[in-house]
Amino acid sequence: MPQAKVALVTAASSGLGAAIARMLAVDLGMNVVINFNSNASRAEHLAKSIQDEFNAMHTKGQVSIQFIQADMCDKSQVKSLVTDAAARFGGRLDIVISNVGWTRMRNFSDLDDNIDEDDWDRCFTANVKSHLWLFHAAKKYLEESNLRDAGAAAFVSTASLAGVKPSGSSVPYAVTKSAQIHLGRCLATVAAPSIRVNTISPGILLTEWGLSFPPQRLELARKSNKLDRFATVEDVVQQVKTFVVSKSVTGWDVCSSYSMILGVTVAYSHCRISLLPSYHAKAIMTRTYVKRPAASGASRTKTNGSTVDVAGIVKGVIDTVRQQGDGAVRRYSEQFDKWSPVSFELSKEDIEQVIAELPEQVIQDIKTVQANVRKFAEAQKDSLKEFELEMAPGVLLGQKNNPIDSVGAYIPGGRYPLLASAHMTILTAKVAGVRNVVACTPPAAGKLPLATVAAMHLAGADQIFILGGIQAIAAMAVGTETIPKVDFIAGPGNAFVAEAKRQLFGEIGIDLFAGPTEVLIVADETADPYIVATDLLSQAEHGPDTPAILITTSEDLAKRTIEYCDQQLATLKTAAVASVSWQNFGEVIVTDTIDEAYQVADEFASEHVQILTANPRDALTKMQHYGALFLGPMTCVSFGDKCIGTNHVLPTKHAARYTGGLWVGKFLRTVTYQEVTSAEESGKLGRLCGRAARVELFEGHARSGDIRASLYLKDKFDWVKP
Repeated sequence: MPQAKVALVTAASSGLGAAIARMLAVDLGMNVVINFNSNASRAEHLAKSIQDEFNAMHTKGQVSIQFIQADMCDKSQVKSLVTDAAARFGGRLDIVISNVGWTRMRNFSDLDDNIDEDDWDRCFTANVKSHLWLFHAAKKYLEESNLRDAGAAAFVSTASLAGVKPSGSSVPYAVTKSAQIHLGRCLATVAAPSIRVNTISPGILLTEWGLSFPPQRLELARKSNKLDRFATVEDVVQQVKTFVVSKSVTGWDVCSSYSMILGVTVAYSHCRISLLPSYHAKAIMTRTYVKRPAASGASRTKTNGSTVDVAGIVKGVIDTVRQQGDGAVRRYSEQFDKWSPVSFELSKEDIEQVIAELPEQVIQDIKTVQANVRKFAEAQKDSLKEFELEMAPGVLLGQKNNPIDSVGAYIPGGRYPLLASAHMTILTAKVAGVRNVVACTPPAAGKLPLATVAAMHLAGADQIFILGGIQAIAAMAVGTETIPKVDFIAGPGNAFVAEAKRQLFGEIGIDLFAGPTEVLIVADETADPYIVATDLLSQAEHGPDTPAILITTSEDLAKRTIEYCDQQLATLKTAAVASVSWQNFGEVIVTDTIDEAYQVADEFASEHVQILTANPRDALTKMQHYGALFLGPMTCVSFGDKCIGTNHVLPTKHAARYTGGLWVGKFLRTVTYQEVTSAEESGKLGRLCGRAARVELFEGHARSGDIRASLYLKDKFDWVKP
């Protein structure tokens, strides 16, 4: 029999917390840890009561109810609570209900009664920081829970209607409860998809605390409810239960007041909670997972699920190549690629022979694609202007774009001969004006990769080496007897190539830190699901760890796309790779509106983003974070990969939030120069420099200014010789 799940409920010895603990144990059959702060006897009595009730209602199975003291406003005690709770059940924790809160009764309408600093500090600690501390302490256990049962791990915090609508016991309480709700949304974003995070915001409940409100305030609150009654503890418990058992809801705050109407819609193996507020609160974004990635947590960060020490292997190869040069390069080429020619570098005659062996159509297609890439790269270069500006009479500032002297281009082989990378790296560097481009590509099953070599040559490579992997990157970076050292390396590659570039960055420049290929499609109901499926799988075939994501406003499109993916995989020649990628890293998400779809897409910051909507150009203004956009059904990511002209070396792993992809500007060093030809202006700048430098305590800098003020404006300084 599988072990029962384990739930931790804080502030649970009475009231709402106690009712939630009872529901988790009696209704859902979970082991429960009850947290209390001061009343141990009440917590012990509750634990026994829940245990007895479970035993009376269930003839099969058993649960254990534990109780642990901890002050949730003490960070160290929060951490100890979580560690102790998990340890009592073999290191397991699946559900966390964060129920702590604090306030002091104040006159909400009197500002003078709401500025006590102690109130604000205690409210912020209890209502915000305690929930953050608890989530942080429980995170690793919840991630492990998700690995056991995808989507099951949940963190639910109890906030307050006062955090949604200005009201409640005090202003500090209302403000910090609002912060708690937003914290929940932030945690939902950070933790997705491993941990679901939601918030419940009850109005006044007639618990021991609720009954402490003045009768007139209770009556006013009751009359404001559409159903003319208060929500009950059981109402809130049932909403908590929904968040615990539903695997497809995250980032929500539900207001448990009868001024709200609660509805539940079930559709295609997922649940959605819809709220219709009685006042105009800002809607919370809905994100419904129709397909989740099978791989999650730590498994998504491994290379093809491997535990190989990539960094260690790469470091060893680099160190050996640095010490032993060509000898090490040859040994590693034999070891990794079974390749040890007389010379790794191709001669002019070798290249001519390769060109002669290829069909004319292949050569012509390469030239056509390279013409497209060249045209776009030249336009990029033209957009970079050199200029000279006269800031004042005789004060000239200028900017120049100087190409890098020597560039290494890596053209990957391995599973597929990616000759298109030759266009993107070598040709773009040459358009930038790079004097010397050294290009490396691995052999293809012990032979020359003919089409790749042709593309490298036609792109303008000055030297071509049939050499792949770590040894190629290391040789170009450090230089050997026969392979020249370069200043900059560009080009994609596998995990070992990417790690080699990462370790050598600083000693040389690199284009970017690349990860597995990514594709994300934003689609509405106008999209063709067959095309959507085709385009998702077109990128999934890159590797078994390629994220292929669909974000759509149409549940029907989501379902049909999944069906078409399954159908097409049955006949796709690369299905052995694409099916693994789709199963482990494919996602399908449904949002309520297209604006929400764009917002979710921006969070992913994917390498390739394809827009299949009625108005695809809207994405140009509604999205900010992507490697490249592909607008409309007549465009596809494969065009960008192979032939359209934009560069396909693009940022992955959320790097699109801070950088773009490879372009002509990457091969240029934008530098500045300054010249002062006016004695008067030099003296004025000297005075300004002296004052500015001394504010920063740089006396040497100041004297460089002083000497010019002395020479050209006759200023006097004690340190300057007369």
